[in-house]
Amino acid sequence: SIRHGGSNIGNGNEINGLTLGGVGSGTTISFVEIVANQDDGIEFFGGSVNVSNAVVWNGNDDGIDTDQSWSGTLDNFVVISPNTAGAHCFELDGPEGTYSAGHTIKNGSVMASFASRAAENLIDVDNNSIVNLENIFITGIKTGQDVNRTSAAGVVFTKIELNVPSADLQNFVTGTIPAGITAASTPSTGVGADLTKFTWTWASKSTEWGSL
Repeated sequence: SIRHGGSNIGNGNEINGLTLGGVGSGTTISFVEIVANQDDGIEFFGGSVNVSNAVVWNGNDDGIDTDQSWSGTLDNFVVISPNTAGAHCFELDGPEGTYSAGHTIKNGSVMASFASRAAENLIDVDNNSIVNLENIFITGIKTGQDVNRTSAAGVVFTKIELNVPSADLQNFVTGTIPAGITAASTPSTGVGADLTKFTWTWASKSTEWGSL
């Protein structure tokens, strides 16, 4: 459990809870919790490392941030209520420079807001982002939170379920709603995180686990 990190090292420059810079596929990270970090929960800068069974909660910037053509997989995870303006549950940036690769984020449960804490966007991607998003349930959604873009050719949405009324789904998706994004009050079978993997975490023992 990585707690209360994110020291300021310059104006607007705080340390992430877990920063993975160019870490290769020979490294596997599993069963990690990021608590109350000043900046992003987990940020990937390139590399191909795989991460599983991860919890990010109560942070002050993005829950999951991907950059510079990270090409690994994040599997079975929970993100709870990133906070402050400009903080997103997911900030998934496109490639920089000539190298281009994509990544996969799957089997996750997300609490987009809790009490007075709320993320800005649910999912924030660039026009050139390359990412497969699969089997993710997002709840605790407030007015103004949305999937910022569905037109990026390299972004694939598969079984992304938003806990909002079906009639209101368009209010939470900018652009045409792809078949892979639907409204659901509870996660369908196979969608969301396996929460039994997180009984050891502080997050699971707190009230912020909420309706996940």
